[in-house]
Amino acid sequence: MTNKIITAGIYVRVSTSEQAEQGYSIQTQIKACKDKAFELGAIDILEYTDEGFSGAKLDRPAMTRLRDDIRNHKLDIIICYDPDRLARNLAHQLLITDEIEKYCREGLIFVSVSFENSPEGRLFYSMRGAFSAYEREKILERIIRGKKGKLQAGKLGNNHLYGYNFDKNTQMYVINEDEAKTIRQIFKWYISGISSEQITDKLNANNVPKIWQGKRYKWSGSTVRTIIKNEKYTGIFHGWQYLQVVNKCGGYSIKKKDKSHWIDIEIPAIISNEIFEQAQKQIIKNRTYNIRKEKEVHLLTGLAYCGNCGNKIYNHHNRKRKYYVCSVLYDKRITDKKICQPKFLHVPEVDELVWQSLTKICSSPKIIKQYMNDNNNQENLFLTYKENLSIINNKLIKLKNSQNDILEWFSDGLIDKETVQTKLKNTKSKIEQLTNSKKELLNTLSNLKEKHTPDDIYNIFKNSAKVSQEDRRHILRTILDKIYLTRIDKSKGCKPKLALKIVFIFK
Repeated sequence: MTNKIITAGIYVRVSTSEQAEQGYSIQTQIKACKDKAFELGAIDILEYTDEGFSGAKLDRPAMTRLRDDIRNHKLDIIICYDPDRLARNLAHQLLITDEIEKYCREGLIFVSVSFENSPEGRLFYSMRGAFSAYEREKILERIIRGKKGKLQAGKLGNNHLYGYNFDKNTQMYVINEDEAKTIRQIFKWYISGISSEQITDKLNANNVPKIWQGKRYKWSGSTVRTIIKNEKYTGIFHGWQYLQVVNKCGGYSIKKKDKSHWIDIEIPAIISNEIFEQAQKQIIKNRTYNIRKEKEVHLLTGLAYCGNCGNKIYNHHNRKRKYYVCSVLYDKRITDKKICQPKFLHVPEVDELVWQSLTKICSSPKIIKQYMNDNNNQENLFLTYKENLSIINNKLIKLKNSQNDILEWFSDGLIDKETVQTKLKNTKSKIEQLTNSKKELLNTLSNLKEKHTPDDIYNIFKNSAKVSQEDRRHILRTILDKIYLTRIDKSKGCKPKLALKIVFIFK
């Protein structure tokens, strides 16, 4: 080194596991690096310390600052205790080294080893990095194998789960009855139609404690929604769900594994599978109806569809009036705007017309039944789906027989192996497609069977003479699937007199 060194940057790093297992410490590294810097004649020394950060990741706070200062020519030389303190990944080591050699006139010095900017030195450096990476992968592999073995033995880690305590002796969750009561109440409220935000307000108003990792916080809507979606409360813990994948930058991203690789462990159940399924259906319903805190209740929110084009009808407000209007007007996803000429429908007038029309229809089970037969064609739909299901079953039988025929032809030497594989592959693909179609049809038929009867609808509606707007909307959502609105008056704009064609699709 011919030039005088003025500013030296020393980089030190330690992770918790390394400090315990290998005896590395921050102070030991700093002292050794400073001694080396003074030996080389450095006047100013800047320290860059990453404590508790893995060398496998390049995105470390002190390392980021060091690389910024290197590029800004603030440092004459970089001193590090050992190559694997700089980085454990070989590609990261070489990347950092190239930056140092480009911007620092005196390059890089290691305290524990001699590194020269030569082919031999680079080879030695690469070998050290490779061995460090290998050692780290071996440690990681042992940890992963241990975790998997623990799960396979039916033992859990001490991850906090609201509603449970963790028994260290059995390494299993035990129900916390006080918290479990809150869990059950949350599900009960949600299934009854109360939104997650309203549940949050109830819990906070009643000062229900929410314990999370030993700290006490207020409830939030996201926490309530997380609980409602958590299948663990039905008594099943899905272990080994996630996989760490190394990305291009050297970091890690988390991906879900295929369900066949999951390790399921039975834990005490707080709610039944039936309650959980009802809650998941309510989630879908809430998305359809856009349940949230509202300043004003609109009767047809989530139910109204345009009778001209079939698209959803949304609420539209200006400073003076409130309207319903077809989504064709605003939805950017609908490219063909000519399919409909939306007309603004004054909310109070439409709500009243819809309620009056439904009241007439629901005045008796007989009228309801007649209306359903005229508009919904429920029985015809049921018969059509049954016929389609029969056709699919027949096709599946033929395809399975065809598989057996192909195998017999091959055993008799009538066709070669490649032809067999091609034919079996095509047949299998067709069977999978038909099986999926069959599942969808069975699900649709099940939903048709669950439709309300005219008597059910009449009983729900008969005591609705004096109810609030919110109660009216709840009744509509209970008995109706969709409401199609078509404006049939010839007036332009929104006039006091409004004429609508209204079609009710009952559940």
